[in-house]
Amino acid sequence: MCARWTASDWGTSLIAGCDAFGYHLGDLNGLGTTMKRTCLLVDDNGPIRGFLKDLLQPENFDALEAENAPQAFKLIQKLQGNFDLIVTDIRMPGEMSGLDLAFAVRTAFPAIPVIVISGYEYRDLAKQVLGQFELIEKPFKPGDFLAVVKKLSLR
Repeated sequence: MCARWTASDWGTSLIAGCDAFGYHLGDLNGLGTTMKRTCLLVDDNGPIRGFLKDLLQPENFDALEAENAPQAFKLIQKLQGNFDLIVTDIRMPGEMSGLDLAFAVRTAFPAIPVIVISGYEYRDLAKQVLGQFELIEKPFKPGDFLAVVKKLSLR
């Protein structure tokens, strides 16, 4: 005779089984799971990264941060492209711009959605991303940013 399992029993067994193999599913309520998504925020301005991180937290994103494009691309490679979203400013100090990063990510990891953020003074440069990446111009409203994030999450 087969034992009857409740959703609570199944969830508990799943957690124990996953823990044994080193996987962590977070809180399970019955059969429902809430998986955290991972985002990489790339901007040379720490307060902007913090602001974006605060916006993404309620959307179930864990955010990693990088101060420049080369640092970001090394992290992306190290984690084998395991990101659900990358948000990068276009202009940052150094030899690699955020736009260079976006194209490098598109080439190496085409499934990762990229949002490119641009200040008004870089409109001509920002036009290069039209049709390639999602573009958000600074300053932006939190709701506008989150609408783009949600749109990309549905793909």
